[in-house]
Order: sequence, then C-alpha cells, then structure tokens
Amino acid sequence: MPSVQAPSQTSSELYRRLLRYVLPYKWVFVVAIIGMFVVALGETAFVALLKPIMDDGFVNRDQFLIKWLPLALVIVMFLRGLGQFVDTYTMAWIGRRIVYDLRTQLFDRHLHLPESYFDTHPTANLVSQLVFDCEQVSKASTQAIRVLVRDSINIILLLIWMSYLSWKTTLALLLIVPVAWVIIRFSSKKLRKASSELQRTVGRITQVAGEALTGHELVKAFNGFDQQKHLFDLSNNRNRQQFMKRIMVVAISVPLIIFVAGLALAMIVWYALQQTGESQVSAGTFISYISATVMLMQPIRRLSRLNEVIQTGLAASESIFSTLDLEPEQDSGSRLLDVPVSGSLTFEQVSFSYAGGEQPALADISFEVPARSKVALVGASGSGKSTVVKLLMGLYRANIGSIKIDGQEIDELSLTSLREAIAFVPQKSVLFNDSLQENVRYGSAELDPTRFAEVIDAALLTQVVESHPDGVDQNIGENGDRLSGGQQQRIAIARALYKDAPILILDEATSSLDSEAENKIQTAIDALLQNRTAMIIAHRLSTIRNADLILVFDQGRIVEQGSHASLLEKKGVYANLVKAQEYRQDTDTSGST
Repeated sequence: MPSVQAPSQTSSELYRRLLRYVLPYKWVFVVAIIGMFVVALGETAFVALLKPIMDDGFVNRDQFLIKWLPLALVIVMFLRGLGQFVDTYTMAWIGRRIVYDLRTQLFDRHLHLPESYFDTHPTANLVSQLVFDCEQVSKASTQAIRVLVRDSINIILLLIWMSYLSWKTTLALLLIVPVAWVIIRFSSKKLRKASSELQRTVGRITQVAGEALTGHELVKAFNGFDQQKHLFDLSNNRNRQQFMKRIMVVAISVPLIIFVAGLALAMIVWYALQQTGESQVSAGTFISYISATVMLMQPIRRLSRLNEVIQTGLAASESIFSTLDLEPEQDSGSRLLDVPVSGSLTFEQVSFSYAGGEQPALADISFEVPARSKVALVGASGSGKSTVVKLLMGLYRANIGSIKIDGQEIDELSLTSLREAIAFVPQKSVLFNDSLQENVRYGSAELDPTRFAEVIDAALLTQVVESHPDGVDQNIGENGDRLSGGQQQRIAIARALYKDAPILILDEATSSLDSEAENKIQTAIDALLQNRTAMIIAHRLSTIRNADLILVFDQGRIVEQGSHASLLEKKGVYANLVKAQEYRQDTDTSGST
C-alpha cells in the first residue's frame, strides 16, 4: 500500500513538535539559561557601573569607589565570561544531540520505508534530509532559542535599568514593537516558502553531482562533460536564485526593523540631551543611558534576524517530519516460518500492479517449486521476472492471489522470519565501503571461520584474499570500486552463500564473470545448491539447462513452463530464445576469430 503524505502543519505546530526534542535535555537547558542570565546580567551590570564611574569617580572623586570600581568591573566581566562559556557549550551540546537524535530516527525510518517510496524519491534527496535539513533544524531548535532567551533577558534587564534612570524616555521604545511585529509577520511566510524551495534545490544538486561522480567512467567514455556541466549548472543556478530570494526577504525586513528601532532610539537620545542641557540628568546617568540604548541595538538586530533562522528550520523540520510521519513498511505478519525450512514455493493466481502502472506487472501467475529444486525465470526485460522476486521477498504485497513457503502464506509471516529464509544476489552488485570480510558476513551477528573459508573458496575469492597484504581485512572501496566487476560479483555471491539460507535467489549472478570463471563458480554454486531451493533469473540461457523448472515470462504472464528439454521440444517461445542466443554467440565467436 502506498504511503500517504502527512498533512502540512502550521509554524506553531511544527515548532512545538521540534521543541520536544529539547525536552530530554531540559536540565542541561536549565543550566544554559542560567548561563544566559549571567551574561545578560553582566552586560547590564557593566552599563550600570558606568554611572558611578562617571559621577563618583571622575566628577566627585570618591576615593573609596575609585579603589573598588575597577575590581567590580573585573568581577563583572569574569562572571559574564563564565556565563558565556556555560551558555555556548551547553547549547552546542544540546544542538548536536538533537542532530544526532533526528538523524538516527530519520535514517531508521529511511531503512524501513516501503519499496514503493524509493521508486519515486531520489536517494540524493534522502541524503540531503540527513545532512542539510537536520543542521537547519538544529539551528532553529537551539541557536534560535539561545538568541530568543538570552537577548530577551538582556533587553528586559537593560530596559529595567533604563526605566530606573528615566522611565518616560524608555516608554518610547515600545513604539517599535507593533511595527516590528507587522514586518516579521509579513516576512515569515516569504521566508518559509523560500527556505523550502532552497532545500529542494540542495537535494537536486546532490542528486546531479552524485550521479555524475558515481558514473565518472561513463561520463569520460561518452565525453559527457558538457552535458553534466549543463545539468549541474541548472541545479546550481536554481539554488543560487532561491538563496537570493530568501536573502532579499531578509535584506529588506531586517534593516526596516533596525531603522524603526533607530528612529525610536534617536528620539530617546534627543530627549535625554534636552534634559541634560537643563541639568536634569547627570553626566553619569546620560552616559549609562546612552550606552544601554546602544547596547540594545545588538540584541534587537539578532532578534530581527531570528525569524530567518526559525523559518529556515521550520521548512527543514516540515521536510523531516513529513518523512518521519510516513507509514513504515507494512509488517502485518506475526507467525514464524516452521523450522527446518524445506523451501517449497507456491504462487497461486498472483496478480500485481505497481502504483501508477498502466498495465499489471504480473497477471494470474501460478506455479509450484518443490523443496530443494531449481527454478529459472526467463523472458525479456520488463516481463515480470524481477517482480516475482520482489513479491517473494516481501518488498511488495500481491494485489490478488497467494504466495506460500512450505505451505505457509508469506503475508502471515513476519518480514524478519521471511527474509531470514532467503539469500539474494542482485544483478548489480551492492557492496559497502568496508572490508571484504565484513561484506561477505553482512547481516550475520557472528563470524563462522570454517564456513567463511569454505565460501571464500567456493566463490573463487582465494586469490583476491591472498594477493592483498591485508587479506580478508582489505577495504574494497566504495561499492567495491577497488575490485574488478567479476570480483565484486563473486563477493555478492559469497555473501549470499555465507548466509546459508534455505532459499537462494540469483538475479543473473554470473553476468560479470568471464566464461572460465563462470563455469568454475557455476559448478561450485550447483554443488552448494544441493540442499537449497534456488530461484534464478537468467539472461544467459546456457546457465539454466539443468534447472528443474523453467518459467518463461512475457508481459507479466507465464507463457511456457517445463524443463529445458521439454521446452525445446515445444519449439515455442523458449526454443526461439535459445536459438537466437546461440546465433548471437556463434556470430560473436566467428567475428572474433
């Protein structure tokens, strides 16, 4: 069943949900707030000390204060510095924990999303969520809170001090509040939209760059440099344009707020100067008040830019939460396969259609495979062979019909139990940037040295191991790039054999091997398949002559089935495929001599 996208959430809903990730670390956050309060108190204390320094120090020459005021300044600055250390470190710690938690949850959800999700979502976009979006969310949940709390405390304390000095002039600052609120409300929607578009362009850049760099050999072989540069330039320029749209909103809104604040402060300065001229305000009071108003500009400026960080983070959190809210792969089964698993397979009138597909991928498929026998699936590309394998592994659920292993409906089995019984060798080898040993034992909790050695020998990997100084611990590179194509496929085969599952699926598992290596490994595979059920998707029909059952697919249907000999006698589709392939082989052989 396809996943349903979660409905869009409002900014307040998103932010409340985001703040839940801070709650597990609330006591660390309390310590951070204490640090913020000490910083704000230190800045206000510094401004407050300017009054006695000017009035009692320079004007009245109070010897007691002249002696102790410098020490008071040192204490204030020390405590402020200590508070800033606590504030900076604890908020950074909380921020990285939130990134860690989000990435852990998001990666886990990616792994458990249904196969249909990956059919429509590029891998690069998912990687962008993990890397870029999580960082933006961290800024919204920690940096934004830090600015909001610390600067708000700072403003409040400065306003209290300023009100103490002159409450009438301080009231003038309230003039900027409604105007700033209107500007922030207007810019919020624009920033949210621009940030969402910017994140999409980052995903597109990742996708284009990843495809080009992964396929660098193909780019060079076909001189596709200009084409890849053009695609990258389109994505890169789109990213630039979206970034500039966001900057435009910030570049207009922030100066407007600061300008309004500047007008209010200018009025305050003018009023204070008028009072000073009439000797109503002392020099110390004036200096302290002006310093406080100037010091107010910095937190006001940061708060005016806070909306940009919050809206960017909310756009990122909307992307992340929409993925976290998706239904994971359905695992409605609760039964376990009865052990030992013999491996008999039954497909009964199975039909299946991919989401959005115009024609069914499989239509009324029925066949039986006895335990410990070999069944081969042949046919043109898109005929339904791979879909049969995906249904058997539980990657998709059949729309109609039933699939059984040892007489048990696979829909009633847990996915873990089902997949424990199956080992799979894909046509395109998927390897990990790790050691050869870890790739072969992938998914296995413990290493069985005896079995590992047998599998290495059977998969013709002994020479690969012995030719490298690190042996089985050699790193094979990204997707096995340090090995040849044949060696990569042998590791994939070894991985499936090491799993020692009762059912083995081979999707053209020897396609990257030369004829000599193919014959050797085919003999080894045949020997190891004696006590297993094997499902083989084959394009080289010579590799399946000994199959117990051959199923011929065409446009989602089984048009023929039987042994190699019986299908040749029918002189039907399979016989024509064999003749066509033998003709191509003869042509290739004669052309090369």
